Amino acid sequence: MGEPYTPKGEHGFRSAIESEAALAGVRQWRADAIAAGWTHEPTYGESESEDRAMRLHGPRGWTAQTLARPHERGGATAMIYVWGPDGLAVDVPPFFDEQALEAATRLCSRCEASDVETQRVGFAGRVCAACITDARKEVERPGWTS
Repeated sequence: MGEPYTPKGEHGFRSAIESEAALAGVRQWRADAIAAGWTHEPTYGESESEDRAMRLHGPRGWTAQTLARPHERGGATAMIYVWGPDGLAVDVPPFFDEQALEAATRLCSRCEASDVETQRVGFAGRVCAACITDARKEVERPGWTS
């Protein structure tokens, strides 16, 4: 097993400056996804290499996007975003694990209740029925559209 990906913040969003270890975690995560049969392509066509920005497609409609960009002056951008077959974001496990991804489709991103039905809030958020009203008030303000 290689370096873990250590997500910070909701759905794997991280600060812009990361370490070489964070880059290694992203690279290991996507290598394991490819080994599991996920297909891949460069996110931005020919303008940026797959090593820096890759989109992956898993079975039944899973999608992931990874960024592994070393900075010339030190640090890096290291991020993984994953959306389930329903198009909603899931929390990213530290190591690629399809069972953990499946379980994340039943995890409320607000209260962290697990093994619950989830539904869309905002663009691609995932919350349980107990959280949906407050989450919509917070995220879906007047003028917001999906």
